[in-house]
Parts: sequence; C-alpha cells; structure tokens
Amino acid sequence: MSEAAILAEAIEKGSTFDEKLVTQHANWVQSMSFSPTARSLLTGSNDGSVRVSDPRTGENRLELRGDFGGQVYASLVTPTSDAVVVACGDGKIYVYDTETVKGPQKEVRLAARLRRTMEAHGSNAVLSLAITKDGSTLVSGSVGRDIVKHDMKSGEELGRFVGHEGYVYSLAISRDNTLLASGSGDETVRVWNMKECTCIHTLTEHIGWVWGVDFHPKRDILASGSNDRTICLWNPQTGELLQKIETFEHVYCLQFAPITGRFLLCGTSGEKPLRIYDMEKNYAEYLINNTKQGGRVFAVAFAASESAFAAGSEDGNVVLYQPKMPSDSASTTRRSAAAARPAAEPSPVEDAGAARAPSTKRTGGRRSNFCSCFGGGGGGGDGGSSRR
Repeated sequence: MSEAAILAEAIEKGSTFDEKLVTQHANWVQSMSFSPTARSLLTGSNDGSVRVSDPRTGENRLELRGDFGGQVYASLVTPTSDAVVVACGDGKIYVYDTETVKGPQKEVRLAARLRRTMEAHGSNAVLSLAITKDGSTLVSGSVGRDIVKHDMKSGEELGRFVGHEGYVYSLAISRDNTLLASGSGDETVRVWNMKECTCIHTLTEHIGWVWGVDFHPKRDILASGSNDRTICLWNPQTGELLQKIETFEHVYCLQFAPITGRFLLCGTSGEKPLRIYDMEKNYAEYLINNTKQGGRVFAVAFAASESAFAAGSEDGNVVLYQPKMPSDSASTTRRSAAAARPAAEPSPVEDAGAARAPSTKRTGGRRSNFCSCFGGGGGGGDGGSSRR
C-alpha cells in the first residue's frame, strides 16, 4: 500500500495520528511548505524568523532572521529546493540561496546566502506568495492591494494584476501555470490570466475576507476559504460555483492533497481547528485532534507524497501528523469520509547524502497563503484586524 493510501485509510477509519512537535516559534506561525521529498519543513512566523526544520527529528537545520524587518507573513521553498523566499512586513521579498555544507567535525549543516531583495511593493507589507512549478516566476500580493509578477532569475518585475480593493491575503497558481487565483479582504476571489495579468473572473459568493485559495492538482476546481465560515469550490475556467461547504468556523488556510486532490486540509478556528474534507465522499468532514497545538491554525501543508501533513498555530507550535499503526484507534471525529500514489522529487534543501526518493512529476505551483495578525481588508482593506 502506498503512503498516500495509508493516509487515506487512516482518515477514513478515524485512526489515531502520531503528533510530532517539529519546532516552536515565539509567535503565530503564518506560513509553511515542505521540500519536495519532505525531508525539510520551512516555517515563517510573526516572531520575525524563518526556520528550516527536519520534520522527522525536529532538528533546526537553519534559522533566518535579522536581514528582513517586521513579521514574516509568507515563505516558500522553490520547487528545486535550492532557494527560500520570504515575504515580510517591511514590504520586501528576500530570496536566499541554500546549500548543504560540511563543518569542521564533518557534520553537515544547511547554509543560506541572501541572493536578492525585491522591493516592488514599496513600503506595503507583502502578505502572500506563489511560484510556478519550474520556479521561474514568483507572484506576490500586499496590503497595497496589488499583485506583482517577478522573474526569479533576474528579480525583474514582469507585470501587475490590478483590481482588488482589499489586502491580498492569498495566492495560488493553477496546475498548468496559466491561471492565478487571489483571495482578498474585499471579500472576492479573482481568477487571472497568468501571462497577460488580466482578470478573467471575479467571484463574489463570500461575505467575509478570503484568507486561503488553492487549485486542485488534477481537476478544474479552485477552493477558497473565508472568515464567513465557508469554503467555496469553483470552476476556475467558467467562474461557476460548484459547492459551498459550511464549516461553522473561520477558515484561515487550506490546501489540496498534492497528488490525488482527494482531501482538502484546512486550518480554522474553534476547539478542533484542524480539519479535512473528502472530495470523493460528499465533502465528509474529519476533525483532527491536535493535542500539541493551541488555538487557531494559520498554516497547513501536505507532504508531497501525501504520507503526512503539518500545521502551524497561533501558539507558535509546528506539528507533523502521521498515521499511527494499527489504524483502529480513534483520534479523529468523523462527521459524514482511497488509495493514492506516492510522489517525491529531488531536493537540495535536504540532508546531504540522504537517499533520494524516486522522482515523479508534481503539477501546479507552490504557494504560501497569508493570514495576518494586523490584517485589514474589510471593504477597502485599510482597517486593522486580527483573525477572529
């Protein structure tokens, strides 16, 4: 049975998940992403730091702070895992080259060097990031309501997506890199032509700020989550609303399972803020016990193989969740609930000398969604806010 199938079975049967505390930030965890082989987990926090941790051991392999000013609102590992991108409250985007180096005692460590600082947003805090699958193009959104497309190689600005009337909290790129989705404090989701920087659809079903967006890895489905306590599923080609899911809690972040797209992982408010929806079983909802985390979940991520998932919460804790064997004990609550294929890619942001997993193709682009503590975005997006 594949790793993805094991996870799917564990979710369906309401199995116990092993919870491993990977790292503890001093403030809210706003963003996270796995390296392609899931041997490293990148997290960004309101404490002004970015960490690269080993999710298996909890080892802190790298910490970045000091170069950038203010809170870290978005961060991601490039698809080739040779660089880390950080978006901050000072309005700048920092790109770090990463490499593994050997120390004097032959220990292996991860090192980072600042490659470039992008300042296309002026002094407006940068809240969201997304990158194409080939790592050539970066997109960023800010409190200035603008979205900027950047060339990752040169740092040059390639264009702007103009139209939102509130802060741009979340971004995602479609599996074929032709569409960009954005969620905003103006209560809309917009779908854009990635090449032309033109708006194709403005989606207006939400009545609250849109914190998270993500594209399905196989089908024409775009998911959006809002503090109106709903998740909307759209056809991004036509703009049609396919389904509206009532969560009864504010939705701060979401991500589809990257291979099958069967599950939608969400971070919300409430007593059990970590939840999963089964796209194949009428959006059955599973509530995950997260005993090592407290409060709202602002960042979630699936491992590329769908073997595990991680969550970051307002208490600063980053926790890895893996199926516990045997799968007959209960740590999830099932409200209404297949096999998949394993996937992994070579990753320079890994332990040097570690065995490489077999490579399979991953569709779409990486994204990092922002859920802000100082926020804003209601109506015109200028008012202060917290995620409540």
